[in-house]
Amino acid sequence: MAAKATPNAGLRDRGQLIPNVQTIVAAAMRSRRRLKVHYDRRVAPRVLEPHLIFKSEDKSLNLLAYQVRGYHSSKRQGPFWRPFQLRKIDHISVMDELYEPRIEAGFFKVLAMVKGEILLRVEEAGDYTYFNTGIYGPPSPRQAD
Repeated sequence: MAAKATPNAGLRDRGQLIPNVQTIVAAAMRSRRRLKVHYDRRVAPRVLEPHLIFKSEDKSLNLLAYQVRGYHSSKRQGPFWRPFQLRKIDHISVMDELYEPRIEAGFFKVLAMVKGEILLRVEEAGDYTYFNTGIYGPPSPRQAD
């Protein structure tokens, strides 16, 4: 009897980063598009609005996102802020759904709790996304859809 295919099998192995996941998240932030992710070997997806990529004090890469819907282990209903370790993202796709930065939803309060180096951040105003230029190069204007 053939084994059942498991969604996302083989996309992440032993906590290693999916190739280009950081680039995919950066592109979604630049275009302010939501992400659909499967996280920590869960089959059910989550829909996220990415706001920040940072390197924590333990040197792991993390995403601070506003989860608007989808799975949560405690059955918590979105929307809410949550950090995600990039190495635990099993599958990721950029959605057509646009978002605006969640400044009114406590972004700066959550940002103040981030410990580590900020690598990329969606700004409050303007058509630019902040990038650590040592990693990503100079910022570019937001593309009109």
